Amino acid sequence: MDSTRPNLKRACAAITAILVVLLQVPVWAENSEIPVSTDFYAGARLQSGSSAGSVGEKSGGSTGSSVGEKSDGSTGSSVGEKSGGSSDSSAGEKFGVSADSAAGERAGSSADRSAFAGSGTTESVVAIAAVPPITQASEINRITARAVDKQLELLQMSTNLKLQTAPLNQWRERRWFSYAFSNQVLTAIGSYINGCTRLQYRNNTAKAPKNLFVNSSWLRVIAYAIILAGCAGEAANDLRIQWHEKKIGLDVKSYLSHARESLAAIDELIRQRAKLVEAEPDPEVKQALMKETQILQQIRNCCADDLEEAYIRARSVRAARFFQYEYVGASNILGGAGTLSNTIVTIQDKIPKYLWPGGVGDSVTGPMNAVAPELIRRAGLHAARKAGHPLTSEISFDARDAIVNKFDSDLQNFCNLPACQKNLEIAHHVSTYEVQGKVLAQHFSMRPQVPKGTVGRVVGDFGAFAGGITKCANGIETLVGAYQYPKKVEKRFETFGGGGIAYGVGMTIAAEETLRREVISEVRWHKLPKHKRLRSVLQEQMAVLNKARDGLQPEAGL
Repeated sequence: MDSTRPNLKRACAAITAILVVLLQVPVWAENSEIPVSTDFYAGARLQSGSSAGSVGEKSGGSTGSSVGEKSDGSTGSSVGEKSGGSSDSSAGEKFGVSADSAAGERAGSSADRSAFAGSGTTESVVAIAAVPPITQASEINRITARAVDKQLELLQMSTNLKLQTAPLNQWRERRWFSYAFSNQVLTAIGSYINGCTRLQYRNNTAKAPKNLFVNSSWLRVIAYAIILAGCAGEAANDLRIQWHEKKIGLDVKSYLSHARESLAAIDELIRQRAKLVEAEPDPEVKQALMKETQILQQIRNCCADDLEEAYIRARSVRAARFFQYEYVGASNILGGAGTLSNTIVTIQDKIPKYLWPGGVGDSVTGPMNAVAPELIRRAGLHAARKAGHPLTSEISFDARDAIVNKFDSDLQNFCNLPACQKNLEIAHHVSTYEVQGKVLAQHFSMRPQVPKGTVGRVVGDFGAFAGGITKCANGIETLVGAYQYPKKVEKRFETFGGGGIAYGVGMTIAAEETLRREVISEVRWHKLPKHKRLRSVLQEQMAVLNKARDGLQPEAGL
């Protein structure tokens, strides 16, 4: 039995060695093909992991990356390890193998396990690091998204500028109606009282009621005060709004400077995109991308034209408004001063020649009132011409024709290109282009058409013309009566009476025209559904543009 014990130990050791070799074959088979990554950093990690396994194999000892192994070659979790003894010696004693050979075998198996563990770690590193690189197509798409985002920003600026300056506030129109209508009605009443009373008592001037003449003059003074207070209040309100806009950076000059920056950014993005498109190897894709570049340039130019029109209109509207405040204010100050002077003369019973201030005031301000609407329009047009073309001076094209007549067909031709049919990603921004085209078309349709012909416009403002001409006639009659008939009271009463009645008729016509226009405006306002009113339309456009930008900015990396 003692002689057979070593043989039995050798047989067990041999069987154990064979089983170990057989069990290691699948491991080597699995690691025979090491995955290769195209990523430079992942490949470097892969090479370092395999080299660690080779070092373990060459050294005949354990590697530092082996799981559960220590740097001295012994394992801290070995099943055969006893307290105070190494696993190597116990395994050798148990299987009849020397400690050196057992350590060598274990070192080899440890190296195998190290190589396998290293390769598994490398596969996970490759899976994490092998992120698709930024391709040319994705870079073109990103630049396109940024350019479209800037174009949407221009449309937002244009829409917001229209909201700030377009005639949207119906209450502003109602306030102006109240100022003008009150002025015209009170002036007409005062003129009728003065004229009819003088004609009634022309043959019995001594019994003429003085208080009626004084009260009629006070009515005219009150009418002047109402219109002056209205001008002052509206001017103060507009100045307050402009101060607030300037404080938050939404004044007209800030819009213009920001628009120039955005257009320069769009031009730079289009240039970058064109360089990438030139390097595209596929001719069909290149053709589609070049067509999209033309669409981008077309939208860019139309956005510039639209914002420029909004800027010019803002300058024109505000210039016309402030000219109106100044012009109407000056006219009413001059006319009111003359009427007040005549009222004082009447109260104090001074000689007729002191009535000249009222006559001069009416004679001068009458023609001013007659041509006031035309002069206010011309003041706005002058401001528009002075603004020039700050955004489209270097390009010449018909933006309305490009959007209304050609844009839809150009976009359809782009979508029908073979590359767009094969790869829908190329036509990814078509929906945004459609939104831009729709908003631009609506903006172009909102542009006001200036009526042609100065005579036609003056006749259209017949109320102002009638009131101004009859006021001038009343002033001339006042001067004639004061200087030509200083001692002929009957003649002076007839002259003053005729001028007063004529002025009353003229102001009645002016009041009727003012009332008629306000009634028409109110009827149109209330007949128009709320969602079709200009403010609602512009607010809806702002919501659509905000939604388009919100969906586009993550793609643009903003």
